Amino acid sequence: MYRNLSFAGEIISTKRDELDNIISMMNIQIDNPISVLNQDVSRTFLVTSKPEEKYSLFMKATLLDFIEANYKEALNICEEEYNKLQQYNAVCILNLFNLIVQVFSFFIICQTLSQEKKQIEKLKESIHRLEEMDESRAELFNLEMELHWATVSLSLKKIEIGKVIFGITVLLFRRLRRKPNLIKYKIL
Repeated sequence: MYRNLSFAGEIISTKRDELDNIISMMNIQIDNPISVLNQDVSRTFLVTSKPEEKYSLFMKATLLDFIEANYKEALNICEEEYNKLQQYNAVCILNLFNLIVQVFSFFIICQTLSQEKKQIEKLKESIHRLEEMDESRAELFNLEMELHWATVSLSLKKIEIGKVIFGITVLLFRRLRRKPNLIKYKIL
């Protein structure tokens, strides 16, 4: 129960809101130990206290301990956010590298397919000319075999490209294994 008394000792109010208004209007810092020390207690404190206690009282009275706690909290938040940014950058770099590898692989495949397509077209034209010229069946058979071997060659080149992509992936895996923190962030 709260009581606000007049100078004569009469009860003016018992409401908490009015007490809060008085504290706010007069800027009384209830949590500040200096605000509640009377002269005798403060004199005794100054004589009998240790330097550590005086320093602690100074920190509380000037609110420096509160400011220090806020500063440390802000510093921790900044460090956490910086670490998150570093993690995000690492993940972005890894994703970019993966994308570059995919684009490069796609480019190689397209280039190889284009060359093989041209070779196949040339072989088809040769076969067509040979059929029109009505050459011997042996030559026609040989050209058809070349077409089949070109298809086999294309398949072998696709396998080679697959091996190259697999090799790149193994190298990337080895690099990531050397830096396990990048793998951890990628999983998150």
